[in-house]
Amino acid sequence: MNKGFTLIELIIVICIFLLLGTIFWPIGASFYQQELLSKAEQQVIWILKQARANAINQKNNSAFGVHLSAGEAVIFQGDDFSSRAIIEDVNYSLPKVVAINGLNEIIFAPNTGMVSPAGSIILSSAQSNKEIIINELGVIDY
Repeated sequence: MNKGFTLIELIIVICIFLLLGTIFWPIGASFYQQELLSKAEQQVIWILKQARANAINQKNNSAFGVHLSAGEAVIFQGDDFSSRAIIEDVNYSLPKVVAINGLNEIIFAPNTGMVSPAGSIILSSAQSNKEIIINELGVIDY
């Protein structure tokens, strides 16, 4: 009486695993892309709210803004990114597979939190997009 598996049984099991992997891999990859996009959207919304709160609370009596680029978001103090107080920068990593289009620099006015110009940020991955809209009052809609 032999205990164990025959070569035929092992080949059949391996083929079943390969077949299941081939079927479910695209579904898993799509789900992963959606999760990364949702995570990036929530991160950007939180970062925008943080910068707006800093401006409304008149932290250091200054305007605050957010600069978005591939894989990174920066909360900065000042009227624009090029003339900011670099020592006050707060950097955040964003998923690199998420592309950022639309506004890439948003400035919130001190005390009011108003934005000029208003617009939208479009986050996109391989299969879908998410839009974050910022109106003139600095209200963030998603």
